[in-house]
Amino acid sequence: MRQLIYVLLTGILFTYFSEWMFWAGQVPNPDPLEYLLTAALYSFAAFIFLIGVRYFRVTGFWAVFLAGALYGWLVEGIIVQTTYAELPLSISHTALSWHALLTIVFGWHYLRRWLRQGWRPALLGSIAFGFLLGVWSIGWWVEVTPGAIGAVIARNFLLTIPLVIAFYGLDRIGDITFQPRRWSIALGFALLAAYYGFVTFPTAPISIVLLPLLSVPVLLTLGRHRQQIPDVNPQTHAAPPVRYLAVLLIPTVSSLIYALGRDVHFETLMMVYVLTVPTGFALLLISLYRLWRKPVL
Repeated sequence: MRQLIYVLLTGILFTYFSEWMFWAGQVPNPDPLEYLLTAALYSFAAFIFLIGVRYFRVTGFWAVFLAGALYGWLVEGIIVQTTYAELPLSISHTALSWHALLTIVFGWHYLRRWLRQGWRPALLGSIAFGFLLGVWSIGWWVEVTPGAIGAVIARNFLLTIPLVIAFYGLDRIGDITFQPRRWSIALGFALLAAYYGFVTFPTAPISIVLLPLLSVPVLLTLGRHRQQIPDVNPQTHAAPPVRYLAVLLIPTVSSLIYALGRDVHFETLMMVYVLTVPTGFALLLISLYRLWRKPVL
């Protein structure tokens, strides 16, 4: 039960950064069932991701980014098929430029660490991401009707409350809790293979070529990393409960920017796109090089 809760809380974290905040600034969808189903889907992706993290002894920025790349291609290349939509740029957007960089490196790895380290890194990290979300959210106005300010602000805060609970719960349970049984690993990958066979491949046949081309070099590099890194000690301590409230600065800052920029229609989506897509490609190549040359903690 503790492992299941751990996976579900990680799924909430992933849903927040990978899905809910990606669509920040659009008209909120009031259907709670859609939010629950989305969180359940990301919890499955989180389970597969956590298996890889534990097996490959993922630690350090470069290994975390490569694990995030696999997570991004799992979400965008198997569960949905956007990786094949606008090649070659879609290899990075959004698998590398958003999922790997923002969800895994920032949200799952660093923000959790900063919350445990102290108030200053926790506050600065939350403010920085809130600023990015605010700039990103006003960019949707060039594509869709702007959402009512009150509704968007309420949505941002309501969806951040589960994130606060997820951060608190993950640290209280501890990463050492996640030790999946062989049968659960086999079941997870069997479900993934079945989904690929019945959904992904019929929708995007090119995936049978492109997915191995993308994932095999990453898997081999993480395998080399595993051989040269001693077993990683999972996180076992947590921050004071009140410090997790620092995360509420994310919707505070993003909502402030959204409200202030209500009548200013900037093409911020393209700006973020131009900045993050090359960054995703660059970090992928650098990570492969750095970890293949030698392990970097």
